[in-house]
Amino acid sequence: MDDKTPLVDRVPLSEAQDSPKTHAEKEATEVREHDGAWIEGMSYLDDIDYHKMAQTFDISLQERQDPRVAEKLSFLTDWAKRKTGSEDSTTQMLEVKNLGKQLGLTYRGYDLIKRLYQYARLDENKQQIEKEMELVI
Repeated sequence: MDDKTPLVDRVPLSEAQDSPKTHAEKEATEVREHDGAWIEGMSYLDDIDYHKMAQTFDISLQERQDPRVAEKLSFLTDWAKRKTGSEDSTTQMLEVKNLGKQLGLTYRGYDLIKRLYQYARLDENKQQIEKEMELVI
């Protein structure tokens, strides 16, 4: 085939695309960018801090997709945030990890998270009971 032979198997770009033809129609179909973080809620699987926390406790990628694991890690993160008063995810991870050391837990993965969650949940209940007891006195 030489350079002068027209390509008959080609379709003009405007016919090949199923996109709008006018400028107004193109603007209507454009995805607008937004500033800052996600406005709408994102999946916990998209949260980098969730994956950092899961990695800290040797949670496998498969286990991370389990909503029960996500719920427990989220609770532990909130518990550590209240304990430390810090928004820093590293400080929160250290607080949860130190809890495991204080309790002498040698579990790994989901078993560790489950035990830490149980303790943190009881700790939250204890704090609430102590507040209610102060109201009685």
